Amino acid sequence: MEWMEVSGRIRAAIALGFAMGGAGCGPVVSTEGSETSGSTGSGATSNDATTASSVSATTSATSTSGDPTFPKTGGLGEGPRFDIGGGLADIGPLPDVGEFTHDCEPVKEAPECVTELGPYEVLHPVCIEGVADAVCDTQTEDDYIDAAWDCLQCSGFPERLACEPFSLGDTTCCSWVVMSPGQSCPGRPFLVDGHARVPGVARRNDWSRPCSPNVAGLSTSIRSVLSAAWAAEGCHEAASVASFSRFVLQLMSLGAPSSLIAGAQAAMADEVEHARTFFGLACAYGGAELGPDTLAVEGALSSASDPVVSAVSLATEGCIAETISAMQLEFAASRATDPAVATLLSEVAEQELRHAELAWSALAWMLRRGDASLRAAVAQAFVQAQDAVPRAVSISDALDPGVLRAGGRLTADERLDVAQRALEHCVAPAAAALLQPWTVTAEFSSPGRAVPGLA
Repeated sequence: MEWMEVSGRIRAAIALGFAMGGAGCGPVVSTEGSETSGSTGSGATSNDATTASSVSATTSATSTSGDPTFPKTGGLGEGPRFDIGGGLADIGPLPDVGEFTHDCEPVKEAPECVTELGPYEVLHPVCIEGVADAVCDTQTEDDYIDAAWDCLQCSGFPERLACEPFSLGDTTCCSWVVMSPGQSCPGRPFLVDGHARVPGVARRNDWSRPCSPNVAGLSTSIRSVLSAAWAAEGCHEAASVASFSRFVLQLMSLGAPSSLIAGAQAAMADEVEHARTFFGLACAYGGAELGPDTLAVEGALSSASDPVVSAVSLATEGCIAETISAMQLEFAASRATDPAVATLLSEVAEQELRHAELAWSALAWMLRRGDASLRAAVAQAFVQAQDAVPRAVSISDALDPGVLRAGGRLTADERLDVAQRALEHCVAPAAAALLQPWTVTAEFSSPGRAVPGLA
């Protein structure tokens, strides 16, 4: 896949979503260039008739063929961001999303505490703000674990506190949380109250597809690490099944066209096969049959019928996350030196891109029928697109890059760079086209870091 090809497919998907339900009833996005026209039917609001005056989001068509290079990033917080700028005022008032109450930034001085860390475990500072007089013995261990989930989400599994909480300033209490890495949040996450829910790994023989990667010359320890990494990916794909299940219900509650519902059901079946593929790789590398354990679904449908919640989750989980995942899988496939692994990943990458196209189509359909508050919430989701970039540490990151390449895995730097490029070349221009009928400007910039084209 090339960036231009992917961007074009997404833009076409948006045009399809706008056109669903009959021509002439809403804005139509052209897939040729960046100009978009809007028209209204008898039930349209004045916002629906607002047409953008300019869009300064462009794609940079660069080939992904060959062996791409991945420059070092200046920091995980850098990279391209989608900035709608003043256009938000024309979309509608921003929804009240509250304020973050947890701070995940490192504190200046680490406390003196000693803890036994297991293999691959890491420490991460987590602070809770707004504590009266910074009385830190009123916070429980669960409070800090919950705060770690809120702040870090897919950066790892918060396991336990490393030491007693301590005060930092007048109203802030902090502690160090032991994190177990392994989550990389690929594909479509299953988010409940902002937390990614993922099943654990279980010994079972009904969730793996026969796979035959080349394991010659790999030590037992390396094969064990690769097995654990692919099992973690399989768990995330299993969680995606739940995400699509909820998506079907959300579409039904909104009266969606049958084509969108059929597409969501087909994508759900794809995710089952993706999970079976990754658990099959885990079994082939590790020698043990593995599959997903039970998945906590409590509260997952509490806001399923809310159109704004449905649209925002679709923008985050589908449009942003699955576009990124498709490109990461495509790059992993293009770099894999094991033909068997490359073939498997290419299949999954193409299906993930189709899922992303479905998400963009469905979101266009929702926007056309939504009100100002829905459009504002979706716009805000794209403003915060950078927050959806997976930055997790994987258990396989310590392996030699050559071993990773053979096994179809990218390094942490490579995953981040592909994600940033997916934002710039695919998500940004698509979001600009999606929101153009209701915005005055839609700018996309890369502050602090130039994102070079691929060789």
